[in-house]
Amino acid sequence: MKLSVIIPAYKEPYLQRTIDTLLQTSELGNQLEIIAVWDGVDFMEPLNNHPRVKAIQLNQNQGMRAAINAGIENAQGEFIMKMDAHCLVDKGFDRIMVENSEDNWMVYPRRYSLNMEPWSIDKRRPSWNSFHLQFPVLGKRGYGLAPTTCRAWNRQMGSGDILDSMGFEGSCWMANKKYFTDCIGLLDDRVTTYGPYHSESTELAMNYWLGDGKVKVITKTWYAHLRKRPRHYSMGLFSKMGRASVSYTWATKYWMNEEHGKPKSFSWFIDKFWPIPGWPDNWKEVWQKNISELEGPG
Repeated sequence: MKLSVIIPAYKEPYLQRTIDTLLQTSELGNQLEIIAVWDGVDFMEPLNNHPRVKAIQLNQNQGMRAAINAGIENAQGEFIMKMDAHCLVDKGFDRIMVENSEDNWMVYPRRYSLNMEPWSIDKRRPSWNSFHLQFPVLGKRGYGLAPTTCRAWNRQMGSGDILDSMGFEGSCWMANKKYFTDCIGLLDDRVTTYGPYHSESTELAMNYWLGDGKVKVITKTWYAHLRKRPRHYSMGLFSKMGRASVSYTWATKYWMNEEHGKPKSFSWFIDKFWPIPGWPDNWKEVWQKNISELEGPG
């Protein structure tokens, strides 16, 4: 089974290091394909030549979602994986992921934090299995269904090699390409909806759970993700991300107000995972009150 790993990159100083890690730990051999997608022409760094690595260049900066979509359209694998350009992975990570996935699953591995130097797991920070969605509260960008986790939630979701997960962080996920394109097509990158950068994991998890799919964590393998700080990216990534025009509130309303048209309801989804940390028993009433106050009369 061939796996295509898509790595969107915009001013990413650790892209080659991430690619090298994937190649060094792979147990799929020639069945692994790595697609690096440069989001625009500025600050492109030459990559080391390798027969399993393909580079795609977008002619202008379009955002992370457009870069992922370009990778999906060019992927030759039965499975597609999106990975951030600043990650370390477990030995045999690729083989374990594809061997433990079903066609209608979206899966991700256990998550660690990454130390930049040395390029290793940050053992000062915990690993996480299952993520849950926060109850949407008003923030700087509106109301958002953000993935988060806590030790109590990990305990609630139990133990085992493969577990259900309410949501996940968007830095690494894998899916059967045919099911993904039938279920979602491509990521929605319209400015009037999700926008070019954010809420990727919310869009994917909701489409799978409220459709005919499931979201699972494969706990017997792992990846480590660098928690980005301004000191890691001196070329302006943070300021660009901060200016991204993304409607968190639109996405939250779309799913919670049952505007999605999927076979299953958002209420079914909440009931499946109940109780959820931070969600009040009368969550429907609280949500409708909050969004009504935000929108005002009419």
